[in-house]
Amino acid sequence: MAKPTKAEGAKALKAAAAVMQALCDKCCEECPPAKCKKEAQAIVDAIVAAWNDNYGKGSNDGKDNIGGYLCWDWARFFRDAALKTKPSCWKVNHEMAWKGPRKPDTWQVCHYWVALYACKKTDECKVMIDDSWFDGDFVHRPRWPGNGWPRGTNRIPAVTPKK
Repeated sequence: MAKPTKAEGAKALKAAAAVMQALCDKCCEECPPAKCKKEAQAIVDAIVAAWNDNYGKGSNDGKDNIGGYLCWDWARFFRDAALKTKPSCWKVNHEMAWKGPRKPDTWQVCHYWVALYACKKTDECKVMIDDSWFDGDFVHRPRWPGNGWPRGTNRIPAVTPKK
């Protein structure tokens, strides 16, 4: 699977707005759907800006990097960008999963993403955005990442330094 270019990533991330706005109609009773949709667009705009501002500036040159950063870096950038919009209809956090059952005493592949919940913290009202490392897509809905990737609770690692 080819790594995305900066332009390809920005275009794919912009598609999150439609997914998020659809959740506003389905999930928001206490927050007016129009307000939820406006916040969704602001969050996506901030995430796209974070992608464009950081892509290619990270120092990681390993096979798993996307634009010089690893998934936990992108999860942090995306989470921080979303939180700066000060959403009231959306709950924002990072999440992670391990590949296979967790083996605490060994190195193990993991993956991080930002989770966004429209009004209710349920899977039906959730969208996840990542750096596309996992499967080439940026925007996901539950049950992603799927079987064989149990959720973890690890804190997000330190950010990769800029070049």
